[in-house]
Amino acid sequence: MAGIRLQPYGSKGSIATSTSQADIVEIDMHGRQSLSIRVKPVTEAFTEFVVQGKVDPKDSDWETIALVPGDYTSPGGMIFRASEDLTTVAAGTVAFLHIQNVAFRRMRIRAKAAGTGTAEFSYNAW
Repeated sequence: MAGIRLQPYGSKGSIATSTSQADIVEIDMHGRQSLSIRVKPVTEAFTEFVVQGKVDPKDSDWETIALVPGDYTSPGGMIFRASEDLTTVAAGTVAFLHIQNVAFRRMRIRAKAAGTGTAEFSYNAW
């Protein structure tokens, strides 16, 4: 009997950015081990980019997985590959991040921008 194979799922959209850190997306990772994210700050450059996870979705605290430039430019642990330092993505630039998840039930991506504007995103998890 063959095992259950999860199909990739994802989403895309646009969010408002500001000089305060804000959620780009929160993702249910139950049964999924990989996450690929594409982001494009449209009008203002990112000044922060944070990846966080929760072991139990009922927990109130998030564990930070990636935060500083080196987490993206010299990936290790759960960060498998990043196209560049996501903490300084210029407006109009598309950036990618690939994560191997072995521990977290929920993950969220947060960003802070140089000013008020918009950012586009898309992701796939499988």
